[in-house]
Amino acid sequence: MARLNNPTANFEVMDIRELDKLNSKFDAIICGFGIPYLSQSDCSKLIGDCNKLLVNNGVLYLSFVEGDYDKSSFQVGSTGDRMYFYFHSLDVLKKDLIVHSFEIIELLHKKFERAKGVEEIHTILIVKKKHQHS
Repeated sequence: MARLNNPTANFEVMDIRELDKLNSKFDAIICGFGIPYLSQSDCSKLIGDCNKLLVNNGVLYLSFVEGDYDKSSFQVGSTGDRMYFYFHSLDVLKKDLIVHSFEIIELLHKKFERAKGVEEIHTILIVKKKHQHS
């Protein structure tokens, strides 16, 4: 579907934990709900990998559910499939972003209804890679 809608773009199907295998540079990276499936260490690596892949002033979009990392657990989706779901601390992510030379442009909180009467808050971070000298 992505190729149909964007015939001139290049697409890769790959494990998000292996972004360091890419050799291109990007103006923006969108990681919509990828980090809820990554441990804290994998998430930190992802942020570092994105720093290396983005041009100076490049933008990174991250979305996730804030929560106590220790309460991460298996969750069952609408199809009945089980998947381990990690909650992430905004403060921990902010520290990782600072370490990897990102500054927050925008922080949003959006309500999302998972099931009838069950609501959660999705956190969206839009960050910019600070200019780095080569």
